[in-house]
Amino acid sequence: HEALDGAVLVLVVVSVDEDPAGVGEDPGGQPLPRGRGAQPREQAEHAGLQHLLRDLNRLYVGAPALGTHDYDPASFRWVNCNDAEQSVLSFLRTDGGGKEFYLIVGNFTPVTRSFYRVGVPQAGYWTEVLNTNAEAYGGTGIGNHGGSASEDEERDGFAQSLSLTLPGLSTLVFKWTLG
Repeated sequence: HEALDGAVLVLVVVSVDEDPAGVGEDPGGQPLPRGRGAQPREQAEHAGLQHLLRDLNRLYVGAPALGTHDYDPASFRWVNCNDAEQSVLSFLRTDGGGKEFYLIVGNFTPVTRSFYRVGVPQAGYWTEVLNTNAEAYGGTGIGNHGGSASEDEERDGFAQSLSLTLPGLSTLVFKWTLG
């Protein structure tokens, strides 16, 4: 963890559109007018990505802990940045006052990780507020059924931990609120 102290982590979501002009081509190579090149499946994938970006923006705007204290080192903490074997990263964002915590967990492999343990600083229920694998975003819907209750099992330097299902190639965001 010492090597990463003071590091700035930026989560960037980029839409890669194979046809940025929206023109497309028919099978003979002729350009199609905007909107006619996308097939129904592609349109559903784009709609899922648009839904995800909308929800990410709403989460960021509605959760001061995710951005208000960006320059306050106390608002960020790595939970586990050393699990290269399973390609999982986890970190916390907080409001600085200990009343609200967000746990962000990314699984960077196509393999679903069941019963994956992540340490948390507070006992109680952690609500899953975002799962990039949700069906609404075009994913499989694998997740944590709305959240997870902490257990008295030490992990990552914390007395409490969550047992999570991490869908492949996904990022999950959990929220804990005092009271």
